[in-house]
Amino acid sequence: MKASEMLKKAKELINSHDERYICNALDAIEYSEITNDYIVASTIKDWIKIQLDGHQSYEFWLEANHPEVYQGFYHDYSAGRLAWMDWMIAEYKKEGN
Repeated sequence: MKASEMLKKAKELINSHDERYICNALDAIEYSEITNDYIVASTIKDWIKIQLDGHQSYEFWLEANHPEVYQGFYHDYSAGRLAWMDWMIAEYKKEGN
């Protein structure tokens, strides 16, 4: 499975509130698919860790880098998380992945 396809499936899980976090959604897909998607999921999660720049989660990154936005969301970060996923999908598609 391509990374962009896996992220689209993960986005669907988050959008439907079946999962809240990107990495948890990736894990759910990885474990539910018949094919071995461990490498794809791990590659995406490694890229996410790099983007988070040492922060444990999107929320911590947002609070550190954009406190005004962090405070405005009132702990509902799904819109920002989904927008970030759209960006990641587009980046992987540019690479043909």
